[in-house]
Amino acid sequence: MAYQRKTKQFDEDELKRLEGYSADELVIALIKSTPVIALRGAAEVFLNGDSEKIKAMLANSAFNFFWRQFKEDRWPYDSRDEEYAVQLESLLVY
Repeated sequence: MAYQRKTKQFDEDELKRLEGYSADELVIALIKSTPVIALRGAAEVFLNGDSEKIKAMLANSAFNFFWRQFKEDRWPYDSRDEEYAVQLESLLVY
């Protein structure tokens, strides 16, 4: 399955990396970015229907802590990001 630009935030090369990286590799890469980018990256995986990968990513508590800080990020966020966060939160099992 080739990822499509669901969030419209990543170019084709970035999409290939989002798709090609394992969940662990992707978590490490996204934690090196910013919380907004991490949130959008997770949303891209989710919106592309990669359920196994998003479940594995969201099993990482450090990753969840990181993307949840998106409102404090230096990068601006918008209502789409808030909706992505709601969708990701709905996948988390406490």
